[in-house]
Amino acid sequence: MLTRVYVDNFRCFVNFDFRPGPRQLLLGPNGSGKSTLFEVLARLRDFTARGLPGDGLFMGDTLTRWQRVDEQRFVLEADGYGGTFQYELVLKTAGRSDRPYVTKESLYHDKQPVFLSEKGRALLFDDTHHETAGFPPDIFRSGLAAITPPDAGFERFAWFKRWLGSVQCVRIDPFRMDGRADKEAIFAEADFGNFASWYRHLVLEQSAAVGDLRDTLRETIDGFDSLDLKEAGRGVRLLTVILRSSDHDVPVQSKGRFDLGFEELSDGQRALIGLYTVLHCFAQRGALLCIDEPDNFISLAEIQPWLQRLEDRADDEEAQLLLISHHPELLNQLAADHGIVFSRPGGRHVTVTPYKGAPGSELPPAEQIARGWADG
Repeated sequence: MLTRVYVDNFRCFVNFDFRPGPRQLLLGPNGSGKSTLFEVLARLRDFTARGLPGDGLFMGDTLTRWQRVDEQRFVLEADGYGGTFQYELVLKTAGRSDRPYVTKESLYHDKQPVFLSEKGRALLFDDTHHETAGFPPDIFRSGLAAITPPDAGFERFAWFKRWLGSVQCVRIDPFRMDGRADKEAIFAEADFGNFASWYRHLVLEQSAAVGDLRDTLRETIDGFDSLDLKEAGRGVRLLTVILRSSDHDVPVQSKGRFDLGFEELSDGQRALIGLYTVLHCFAQRGALLCIDEPDNFISLAEIQPWLQRLEDRADDEEAQLLLISHHPELLNQLAADHGIVFSRPGGRHVTVTPYKGAPGSELPPAEQIARGWADG
């Protein structure tokens, strides 16, 4: 479980320190840094666990505009493998170029070294804290991402990479959800723009979760039967929704199953399919799940059952949930116990404070916020 995020000199984050709990609802006005937190987590995941270069992820236009500092620093702390991990990454730019390079990268478990990279030398330590390898790192990439440790003796290192690699930051945009799958996509894009290609991968790699998803969607979307990937030639598949009609008023010749292209669904239906896919395929054991505005495009009657299922599954799987929402249902259900308010006094750097309702008020949080009695 993520227990601390420290960020310095990334957009609106200056000396930013946030310590999330198992479940957190991020509140605050637009532009207060809520989505930027998810952006940081996703970029650290892509750099450290998925091996993407730092170009375009850090430095450049991500530097805090009102500062003149050429260094960014990130710290993640997470509970796992019977202790606490601390990961630190420090980057600068190479000369006049905006290309970021690593000046320090370290991973500790209960204050014992797991990986160290500094001053042109990288060191890997086994589970008994003995140094096992030293090598000159590629300063433009993460040293952790470059290492594939042996099968035994490096479980702490493997656990952290696996955990960070499974961090999911999602903001579903049904306008971007494509029904064409040219190939399998191992990872889902944050907006689910490659949904069909990713679903093609899920069918092969998470068949049980896909079966559970189908069963849930049958309960949730009227007439839904299943999703299918139909061959369209040259390796391309098209995501198709199979619907069933059992209405007694429907003519006999129209009853039974029929197909719709994924793009023929409404925006809300596509968003709902995306949200339940998140629930069944992302909310895995010990995962960190960051969902930005899940209530967009769907109705009040649809968001509440999804939220309840998500919370129940998170409890069962010991998954961590960070949510951003202005929806009354989520505010009333989560703000009082799990709300954290993001703000930027004077339009500068982000500060965070626990949500506090108006003293003496019996109104629900959504009503208090709407009246301006509480921040959110």
